[in-house]
Amino acid sequence: MLIEDLVESIKRRSFAVISEKAFTDNDIIALCNEEMQISLVPDLISVRENLFMRYKDVSLVANVPYYAIPERATGNSLKDLFTIDATGALQSDLNPTSITDRVGQGGTPDSFYLFGDEIALVPYPDQAGDSLRFFYFERPSELIATTSCSKISLISSLAGTTTFTVDTNLTGSISVGDKVDFLSGKSPFFLWAPDVSVTAITSSTIAVATTSVDSEAGSVEPIAGDYICPAQKANIPMIPQEFHPILSQMVVCRMLEALGHLDKMGAAKVTLAEMKINALKLIANRVESKVAKVNNKDSFMSLISSSISKVGTDQ
Repeated sequence: MLIEDLVESIKRRSFAVISEKAFTDNDIIALCNEEMQISLVPDLISVRENLFMRYKDVSLVANVPYYAIPERATGNSLKDLFTIDATGALQSDLNPTSITDRVGQGGTPDSFYLFGDEIALVPYPDQAGDSLRFFYFERPSELIATTSCSKISLISSLAGTTTFTVDTNLTGSISVGDKVDFLSGKSPFFLWAPDVSVTAITSSTIAVATTSVDSEAGSVEPIAGDYICPAQKANIPMIPQEFHPILSQMVVCRMLEALGHLDKMGAAKVTLAEMKINALKLIANRVESKVAKVNNKDSFMSLISSSISKVGTDQ
């Protein structure tokens, strides 16, 4: 469901409201973004195992204790934090500690504390070589019109560069060096690759370094039918497809409330509650016949290491 499809769904659900011409399409898109971030995403995270979970690796710098939490982290919070070596092998599970713990001491980090929008390692690393691996719940991208994105039709790779033939001219808004996201056009609408630098762009093509869009197996991950969007923007709600109608109903409730149609809003909220209950039941257990068992931290680290390719990356 493209954002335009979602807007049309909202209009169908709230015909009386739309007929009053109180809301433009841009107003409706803005409400979609608000409802998705403040209500729907927290509901989904609380119910669905590791939905939106991603990781990002950041190289450790000798004698530097502070490292920024990934900017796409929902609520500026973390799921977990590890150190890894140059091969990607997990070394240590870092635990939260007090801000007064081993102040000014260098060595091999084994703990951390939060400091504003950064984490501070304890002790701070006294040498480079390892990296931090941040696990976090990724904030879905802000919804924008499809005219601001390009649909991929053809893909070619040569000499370290991958060129995507696209259906929309984005040269007016994107230039060489700008960052773009590669968004899957099929459910679950995840990002193949975020924050990819554009190396060349024409009215019908966008080129990037192949290493920024390939898999661990060396194959280019985006396919024809996927979208290239400005960084942290998307033309498809990045939530399970079953929840697109729910997002639509949530926005209808907001619109009815804004116009003072309290009776209609009450009825709409009853419908919304029923829709949420049914949809949340549907996705509550992602692996219905199995329940994950974790006996100790080592097994947890092994589980995460073996499932990296399944949860996606932000590198």
